[in-house]
Amino acid sequence: MARKQYFLTIDSGGSNIKCAIFDSEGSELASVSAIPETSSPHDGYVERRADAVWDCCCGVIRAALARSGLDSRDISAI
Repeated sequence: MARKQYFLTIDSGGSNIKCAIFDSEGSELASVSAIPETSSPHDGYVERRADAVWDCCCGVIRAALARSGLDSRDISAI
């Protein structure tokens, strides 16, 4: 019997960072999003620090894994 496959996706958009985990049939097991810290030094400008984006990305991955009940070793691809 083939091992079930799980896929972790990351979307780092302009306003938030999202992580979702799907199985090989396309069913969503978990989805988590968070908003990284931003600053606006001038009107019309928005900046995100790279370390804040990284921390936020790691946080949504950990949270999605916890919500799905999977271990990181269960993930077949990112």
